Amino acid sequence: MIFYGALARFMISFAVSAIIIYLAVNLFDDEQKKGFGTAMEVAFYGSIIFAFASYIAGMWWIIVIMSTIVWLIGLGKLFSIGWLKSTVVAVVTLIMATMVSMVLFVITGPI
Repeated sequence: MIFYGALARFMISFAVSAIIIYLAVNLFDDEQKKGFGTAMEVAFYGSIIFAFASYIAGMWWIIVIMSTIVWLIGLGKLFSIGWLKSTVVAVVTLIMATMVSMVLFVITGPI
C-alpha cells in the first residue's frame, strides 16, 4: 500500500510540475520553441533528482542545494535558457507546485 501512495505522489508531482514548467517557460520566454514534451522531460528528471535527494536524507541541506543546481542546469540546457530564466522558472514552479499540493491535500487528504 505504501508503494502505491508513493507512486501516486510521484505521478501527481510529475504531471503538475510538467504543466507548470511548460506554462512558466512560455510565460517568461516568448521565443521558446520547445514543446510540452521537453517540459515533461525536465519534470521527470527533476522528480527523480529530488526523490533521490530526499531518499538519501543524510546532510539534507547540501543534497537539496546540489540537486537544485543540477536541476537548474538541466532546465537551462533542455530549454536553452540562461541561469536567470531557469531560476525564475524554478521558483515559479516550486511556488505553484506547493500551492497545488496544498489544495490536493485538502481535497483528497494525505495520499
